[in-house]
Amino acid sequence: MEPRLQGRHVPGLRMCLSVLATLLIILTDCAQSQIEPGLANMTVLEGSDVLLKCNARPNNPSAVIRYTWQFQGNTILPSWLRSCDSSQQNGNKCIYSVTASQSGYFTCTATDIGNGVVLGTLKGYVNILRPIKFAVQPRSITVATNTRAQLSCRVDPTAGSAAQINWYRQTLNPSPAQVAVSSRVKIDYAAGTLTFDYVEVSDVDLYICNASNAAGSTSVAAYVRLEGTAKPTLAPNKNPATLTVAEKSSFLLHCEVLRASPSATVHWYKGSLQLSSIPFRRSLFSNNSVKISNVEQIDVGTYYCQAKNTLGTTDSTATVVTVGDTVPTNPSGGNGSNNDDKWMAAQSIHREGSQNHHNPLGHQGSLFTQGRQKDSLQRRMDSSFYGRGRLSRQGPEDDVAALTKALEK
Repeated sequence: MEPRLQGRHVPGLRMCLSVLATLLIILTDCAQSQIEPGLANMTVLEGSDVLLKCNARPNNPSAVIRYTWQFQGNTILPSWLRSCDSSQQNGNKCIYSVTASQSGYFTCTATDIGNGVVLGTLKGYVNILRPIKFAVQPRSITVATNTRAQLSCRVDPTAGSAAQINWYRQTLNPSPAQVAVSSRVKIDYAAGTLTFDYVEVSDVDLYICNASNAAGSTSVAAYVRLEGTAKPTLAPNKNPATLTVAEKSSFLLHCEVLRASPSATVHWYKGSLQLSSIPFRRSLFSNNSVKISNVEQIDVGTYYCQAKNTLGTTDSTATVVTVGDTVPTNPSGGNGSNNDDKWMAAQSIHREGSQNHHNPLGHQGSLFTQGRQKDSLQRRMDSSFYGRGRLSRQGPEDDVAALTKALEK
């Protein structure tokens, strides 16, 4: 039956409807996008190079395509939005060394110039972030136990989108572990602070502030240390109890601090005299060792290193004896006893006596010779006994008497 309109017969209506349906199919086919997926939302770091892809794939391979770009809805493009490669038949654009001010919406439309048909439109937002910079970095602190302490870490607010702050501690694990929050340990993520209401020994560690956003992450770190936790502890003494060396040779003594909190300062002593560096004779090294070169008889004495902090001192000793052709053998074997000191002092007297014995003038020699021998004897007595507090500085005659009594014991 033929269709009727308002009760009247309308010839050929079926044919018109068929033509209309065919036209709709053609229009639908033309409206389908003929552009490759490319431009999309992206986040990049400031200073990077950005590729904005826009490439049509028309049904008609011979079609000539025009690409129209817009930035923030404006067809007048900024000079920094450039074609990537003019030899390629596409609409790709490049931005080199992007800055945060170039963030925004980009739109690309592909049109078939021959028939004016729009093949497709792509739109995407490019979010350009500045590298994360810290406005406030945590600093290492040394505090007493049971006192309040705080580490602060804040990101520069101009660094793109807000960065998230997290706190970690190095501990003894292969990788840092996130700080465990408790009623005593608190983290303010907005302010970027890590607060200890009171510090315990278990809190001593390296703490890491990590800031991250869509562009990446960066970290800074600081120590929390306790003051007054341990006096210096020295490693087992590697130096011999006694050390015999030849004149003009050299010897090296070691001193190693195993633990000290706060850190210890190390000095070397010979008797009561603190040693300092002397070119070509005495060297003090950064590893707390000491080297004596061109050994002379004056180098005979008791050497020890002393490590000291606010909690106390720890000493390590070693006795060093220099020998020469005129020095008799130590009858005690050099066991570091008081007899060693007596023997060393005796050698001083022996040498002085030998010098007087070979002096044709004897005790009646020149004043210069007598004075030199007396000064030499005094120096040896000082190095052997004054450091131990056994002799008083009353005068040379009293010292010789005291020395004689000491040797008779």
